[in-house]
Amino acid sequence: MERVANAVFRPPGPGDMEGLRQGCGVFRRDGTAVAAGIASSDGELALPVPPPERVERFREGAWVYGGMLVHHFGHALIYSLSRLWAVRRLQDEGVALHGVLFHRRYSDDPAGAPELPRNMVSLLGVFDPGLPVVAVGQVEEVETLYVPAQGISTTKELFLGLPEQRRFYRDCAARIAPNAAPRDVYISRTRTGWKGNHLFEAEIERALAAAGYLIYHPQMHPLEDQIATYRSARRVIAVDGSALHVAAMAVPQSAKVAVISRRAFFAWAIADQIEAFSGCAVQVIEAHAEVYAFSRGMGRPASWSKTQVTTDFARLGAELVAGGFLAALPEWRLPTEADLAARLALGSAKVGDDLALMPDRVRRREPDYLTHRGAGA
Repeated sequence: MERVANAVFRPPGPGDMEGLRQGCGVFRRDGTAVAAGIASSDGELALPVPPPERVERFREGAWVYGGMLVHHFGHALIYSLSRLWAVRRLQDEGVALHGVLFHRRYSDDPAGAPELPRNMVSLLGVFDPGLPVVAVGQVEEVETLYVPAQGISTTKELFLGLPEQRRFYRDCAARIAPNAAPRDVYISRTRTGWKGNHLFEAEIERALAAAGYLIYHPQMHPLEDQIATYRSARRVIAVDGSALHVAAMAVPQSAKVAVISRRAFFAWAIADQIEAFSGCAVQVIEAHAEVYAFSRGMGRPASWSKTQVTTDFARLGAELVAGGFLAALPEWRLPTEADLAARLALGSAKVGDDLALMPDRVRRREPDYLTHRGAGA
């Protein structure tokens, strides 16, 4: 963590927004950039910008740098909360803080971007640093700005999070009481559209419901209810996805978790993250078989988040039984070739792009987490 006197806070302005990417930065008085203020991610998230030519206001007091605001729930959960671990440390050291400063997102809309995106308001309702949170929309000089290292990211090096960041998440989640007696939970993606999934996840869902699992669609529930549900979990099964970040922050150490892969690199990474956060036992089931992707941009980094896969049901059932998640093999209703063709056609029609089998030469370029796993875990 760097303490910067008279820091220059430069939020995005016109021409600085490219999707998730934002041009913003923190500078010292001499114009040099503060390296710790640059967002770390598995893609380029913070676009480099030069120091501003002029400052529009002076902000008194000592503040903590919060970083960037993003709209996607999973990204905000990781990137926008990744420096709040520092508040507790600074307060333990007796530093009197005025609040947390974020870069406000720029908008061409005459009404302007909201100070805090709706998803961020929801997140701060749970992961509250106990200080005022301000989104800065103009260039400011800040009397004292503490710029913490990023506590978590989607990079291999930071996916498990710093111990301080993990403690921040878990302590905040622990304020919410479990909402039921211990039970089994299946976190479903069947209502997330074509954002990436097992093509026949509905069959997985049906079999687990028959075995007594609560079928849970997290995007349909407030964050507080998601945490309360995971805190009451005895066994959790889920296809890999952003919902498991929340589960990592909430599941009890006594729980057992099975991650069904749709992207091998992310399934293992999220399993390690859950273990690091909660200390519970996590099993990865690599039961995805053929991989399909939408033809536009196939093989580009972003395409991996939307891949659709078929399921090796025999392997899935066997590993769920062996891992103690099911008492007996499910009676799967196996999809036919006609079912597969119909499902692919539906996806193509919904998205307006061909959903095609990913060639081996492209599939081999899938990001690799396992080679880094020893160092990361």
